[in-house]
Amino acid sequence: MLTARQVLGTLAHNWPFLVAGTLVAAVLQWKLAPQRVAAWLERHRKGVPLAATLGLPLYVNTDASLPLVRAFLDNGASAGAALAFLITGAGTSVGAVAGALAIARIRVITLVVGTLWIGAIVFGLGFDLLAA
Repeated sequence: MLTARQVLGTLAHNWPFLVAGTLVAAVLQWKLAPQRVAAWLERHRKGVPLAATLGLPLYVNTDASLPLVRAFLDNGASAGAALAFLITGAGTSVGAVAGALAIARIRVITLVVGTLWIGAIVFGLGFDLLAA
């Protein structure tokens, strides 16, 4: 059982990461118009790795990301790019990484993020190939 002192210590250690990550994601979502991002994520293979990379800092939660992905799709992004964005984002959201920092070393978190990124690219490209 966690004590209040342990919870407050963890919060004190992680709050800068939570605030910084949330601010970065908010600025990116505010500044990046879905039409502009969808133009980058056009229906070609470069769009999937780009979407997976964008999903790392941009994903906040499902409620915010699903309309964003819908806008990407409506403006010409491939379904594989949308899938890659959602896969990387869910595992690397600000809350997930901040929580992981409390219990794991940075090397472990880097390994998880790298695995999610590579897996998202593979699955996104595979989905686009199957859908073609």
